[in-house]
Amino acid sequence: RAGTPELQWLSDTIDAGRAAGIPWIVVANHLDYMSSGSKLDEVGSAYVDLLVDKRVDLVLQSHEHAYQRSAQLRHSAGCPTVTTGAVDVDCIADDGSDGHYQAGEGPVLVINGTGGAPLYPINPSDPEAGYFAVARGIESGMPFGWSRITASDTTLSVSFQSTGAAFADSFAITKGDPPPPDQSPPTAPAGVSAHAV
Repeated sequence: RAGTPELQWLSDTIDAGRAAGIPWIVVANHLDYMSSGSKLDEVGSAYVDLLVDKRVDLVLQSHEHAYQRSAQLRHSAGCPTVTTGAVDVDCIADDGSDGHYQAGEGPVLVINGTGGAPLYPINPSDPEAGYFAVARGIESGMPFGWSRITASDTTLSVSFQSTGAAFADSFAITKGDPPPPDQSPPTAPAGVSAHAV
């Protein structure tokens, strides 16, 4: 909660990580703030607003036994606090639909509670569903799995690793300008011939 020693410790630790030149700030906690599943606000807005203010790169959570990846959250003139119970589009820096986020714009939340306990359903009409680029639960045959995270100086990549049924999600948070899209036409292959049969 606001004004607690625990929240101050978190703020100081994030600042110390940045001051030390740590390239990526990842915060992990068990409980969730928003979800398109059954969980309601379990951590409070002061906690999430701190992470948004500090522009943490990635937040890992797991209490909702499903898989959800959020849009990139931000504060703006129209979004002084990220609220639950409804989606505020002013709180979204990037909807995450293309799987690419720009570092420094705000945190991406990954709720991955698919480690082995029975899975929960996702409700696509949940009032917070619009905060999530991807949301899968037991109703869609979501498999168990885990999140693999790899980092370089310029890219933080996260991919879901399934233990069974086919499901894939991956995304990247990158520093600097994103690479321009490839607009060159494909090259015709050489030395290939075909015969009608």
